[in-house]
Amino acid sequence: MVERTSRSVALTPAGQASLVEARTVVDGLSRLGRVARAHARVVSAHVVIGTVGAEGAMPHVHAVLTELRRRSPDLQVELRLLNLIEHHRSLERAEVDLAFCRPPAPDGIRTLQLATEPRVACVPIGDPLAERNAVTLADLAGRAVVSAPDACPEVWRDFWAVDPWPDGSPVVDGPVAQDVESILATVAQGRGSRSCRRQRAGSSPDQVSRTSMSLVCRRARRRWCGRRREGTNRMSWPSGRRRGWWRTDRLPQRTRAPPRGAGPGSGKAVTPRG
Repeated sequence: MVERTSRSVALTPAGQASLVEARTVVDGLSRLGRVARAHARVVSAHVVIGTVGAEGAMPHVHAVLTELRRRSPDLQVELRLLNLIEHHRSLERAEVDLAFCRPPAPDGIRTLQLATEPRVACVPIGDPLAERNAVTLADLAGRAVVSAPDACPEVWRDFWAVDPWPDGSPVVDGPVAQDVESILATVAQGRGSRSCRRQRAGSSPDQVSRTSMSLVCRRARRRWCGRRREGTNRMSWPSGRRRGWWRTDRLPQRTRAPPRGAGPGSGKAVTPRG
């Protein structure tokens, strides 16, 4: 298998051939380990749920988790905090079983709407727009927008940046932030603006002002996103929260994604709140 000299050790042709086979075996064992760990979670009644920022503190998330524990008291629930890159990627890689996140989701992920709330524009305290009850996209024209990382799905990134603008012009890219808290901190420093959902923008009231946005589609929706593993049992969710659309690469007919820059809502106007 090897040839030894006083200065070196080298593989023989037989050793080279064995090395190729050995690497194949090691790679196969690694794949087997990943599959075994995934199935072990199913057998042991263990589910991993991802959340983005403070999403896990929202009332609709509490309602789902409370109902889940009531119906499956022996189920071990692990909550995992995800950043903007991870909240879709972790589903695609089967690192979490489901995630509470914000739409739109890329192809291959099924979604279920849980709640709806207005979208707001976030600007720093002291900004002239901070005194308004509502603004339009024209009011934000030319302002830099705090950007999500390029690793985020394009359909999601463009939706929250409202890219392109209604007149077809591209958004002015500002600093890149990895998570929601970093986005709000960047806005508070006066380095850009950003559209967020109303509840999330209110987490930094002393630094960031929120004002209602007037959009073509005026509502942003939070949805449950999940990718089901083979052998994983279906979960039942509280009644009255089943509206929404599903998207998966296993369905015979694929649902079209929302248009870029437009919300998935019904288009009804949002009443500005002071």
